[in-house]
Amino acid sequence: MTFTAKLDSALFKAMIDSLSALLKEVRLHLEEDGLHAISVDSANVAMVVMHVPIGAFAEYQLDEPKAFGLDLEKIHAILATMGKGDTVTLSLNEKEKKLNQN
Repeated sequence: MTFTAKLDSALFKAMIDSLSALLKEVRLHLEEDGLHAISVDSANVAMVVMHVPIGAFAEYQLDEPKAFGLDLEKIHAILATMGKGDTVTLSLNEKEKKLNQN
């Protein structure tokens, strides 16, 4: 399974900040039309629905639809290293079950 996506770091940061306002982790769904997330907070009070269309990505390659969990607390450490105007490259390592970011 191949997944590679490139997007502006400001968009990636906005996505993570929006999700982490209510969630500690989220299940991301990679689809042909972009990235989707639907999750409920731990108290079952609020629901987060997010869709990032394929047009928001500078590059988006996906062989087949896939879903994976993302720990939002850990991803904040990566956000601190990103500068404004940087491009984030995401790739999914199927063997190790990891999302790689560059």
